[in-house]
Amino acid sequence: MVEGDEYYRTSAVTSLRGVGKFAAAKFRALGVETLFDLLMDFPFRYLDETRIISAREARDNKIPSLYCLTICSSRSFQSGRMRILKVELQDDSGRIGAIFFNVRASYENRFASGGKLLAFGTAKMDRDGVMCLQHPRVTFLAEGEEPHLSDFLTPVYHSTAGLTQKTIRTAAQQALKTLSSIPMPEILPSDCNPFGITLTEAIASTHSPKPASLPGIMVYPSELESFRRICFEELTAYQLTMLSLKRKNMLRHARLIRLNQSLYKALLSRLGFTPTKSQSQAFFEIMQDLQSGSPMLRLLHGDVGSGKTAVAMMACAQTAAAGYQSAVLAPTELLASQHYEKFKSVLGGLGITCDLLTSEVKGRERFRILSDLACGNCSIIIGTHSLFQPDVQYHDLALAIIDEQHRFGAEQRLALLHKSPPEIAVHQLVMTATPIPRTQQLALYAGLDVSVLKEPPKGRKPIITTLCEQSRRHEVIERLIHACRCGVQAYWVCPRIDKDPEDIRGTSSAIEVFEELSGIMGDGVGLIHGRMTDQEKNRVMQNFVNKKFSLLVATTIIEVGVDVPDASIMVIDSAETFGLAQLHQLRGRVGRGSAQSYCLLLYKAADPQTLQDDPKGCAIAMERLKIMRNTTDGFEISEQDLKLRGPGDISGSEQTGFNIFTVADASRDADLAAPARKAAEKIISRDVPCARALIKRWFPDLSAVAMEH
Repeated sequence: MVEGDEYYRTSAVTSLRGVGKFAAAKFRALGVETLFDLLMDFPFRYLDETRIISAREARDNKIPSLYCLTICSSRSFQSGRMRILKVELQDDSGRIGAIFFNVRASYENRFASGGKLLAFGTAKMDRDGVMCLQHPRVTFLAEGEEPHLSDFLTPVYHSTAGLTQKTIRTAAQQALKTLSSIPMPEILPSDCNPFGITLTEAIASTHSPKPASLPGIMVYPSELESFRRICFEELTAYQLTMLSLKRKNMLRHARLIRLNQSLYKALLSRLGFTPTKSQSQAFFEIMQDLQSGSPMLRLLHGDVGSGKTAVAMMACAQTAAAGYQSAVLAPTELLASQHYEKFKSVLGGLGITCDLLTSEVKGRERFRILSDLACGNCSIIIGTHSLFQPDVQYHDLALAIIDEQHRFGAEQRLALLHKSPPEIAVHQLVMTATPIPRTQQLALYAGLDVSVLKEPPKGRKPIITTLCEQSRRHEVIERLIHACRCGVQAYWVCPRIDKDPEDIRGTSSAIEVFEELSGIMGDGVGLIHGRMTDQEKNRVMQNFVNKKFSLLVATTIIEVGVDVPDASIMVIDSAETFGLAQLHQLRGRVGRGSAQSYCLLLYKAADPQTLQDDPKGCAIAMERLKIMRNTTDGFEISEQDLKLRGPGDISGSEQTGFNIFTVADASRDADLAAPARKAAEKIISRDVPCARALIKRWFPDLSAVAMEH
């Protein structure tokens, strides 16, 4: 690694003054262990303490501002268990109030009439129509003392319990001071840098940017050119990684797998349905790749319920007929088990052997499966991370299928690909049911050929989606109970497992809803959530599939891959708390059979106070629900999702599920993908050491694999 990077990569945060073992443990919880981590842990917004605004300029807009005021009067009183202090303040433009909660008497006594202070906080109109600062941070000024203002915006970082903003800021400033004396090497060529500033300058400016041109404006990192400069370099490094892997891959040979027509026809007859036009086209595109002798690198991209698993099964069957092995990697044991049951039921009658390998498989059964894999008796292995463990050896692995591939780290995927025979590359098919806009595809799947499944299997009816306010919840329960008694199966999805005592909105929890509904319906209600063991989850899902449960209360654990064709009703509780992509994935759990399916979005209308505090957030939440009601097209939903996401969302990875980047985000920075691709192509064609250094900086776990000769 280049020298400057090496220093920051190997220096622990404990090397900073004031960061002991306790603080280091808290930093570690945020993923910050080294100075490099700290420097790349950017603020998610900024406070403006660079200028003073007048009392007359105060606005009820949740944007904190700085005021220089004179104390007029103060009074304190008891309200229940809370001690409240109200202070009247003024400047040359007029008066403004301030309110404090549970302050000590010694603090109250400092508000002497005629004294001057700096107050930093948000203003809000009180019940009397007076603008009032809400528990502002106060600095008392001595007589004749002039206020000291910052030259830069104050960063606000993601934190955790026990780690204060002051601690994070102090640590970050120390790291920045070191950075000014030991700059990071400037690797990105100047003609590939459209921003015209170095990485070191960009890092410093993003942690401590200059104030906005106008007061009263909330500033976010995504609006700063310095932050975009950093994202651009990481996206360029990612594109270089993909280009390098593809170039390296294309120098190797892959197994030649020719189409076996008789097997194809026999498999179609066992599937029990005619593939859609998109499915047939995708399968033959895959077969063209498999018959070329060069390694396939293909993305199978389709909306929820579009039939990706059937296409994957066809490809695995052809691989088995050619005498080679396939591995299907799923993100959860639940999804792996479902894939296994489908593959076994269809392919078992064709003489193709399948096995399931997960962490739950132990002892003699695991030994048998590993033995069958090693000697070639098992043609298709389906599982989770277990598939690429060191003790798993393949006889002749030719095809790797990675389902919901964004849930795996790139190094995990490469570990599976290394299971092929020496000098033979594995054909790669990655699948996702998360509809992705074209701009994001370029950022995430550079170098992959794309097959898209555009329509659902024949015979499926569009899901009817309706909105229902929480005040009508009892009606929903009554109708749902009636439907279940008539033989219908349904899901009831909640955003959390159990109730949060600090949640004033009353967001639903799975355990609460389960207790409520099982009290009415008895044993006909099941419960599944993330704190259950994989064995418990599999047992619950099997009971639901076997119709021992009419209703399954669940968290978002059922979001990906769960396939129960007879389930035709989906209730999403507290729907306003979910993102668009997640709502669409959840809705996709119904509508998988021939019966008409329904999705009901149960939401709580914002109260007047919430509407006043966050009108934009409330409007966006309702807009999401309306989009869900108006369309079932996942690709249209993904485009709308991209438009709705706000500038303050620095951590888009949580929304989209993609966690491959340190700083960049495939949705937020989609406009940078194309220029980053061009920069990467230019760099790799003329300066391999530069490409290697960029990959090593941003993707150190992949650098050896991507650039090895």
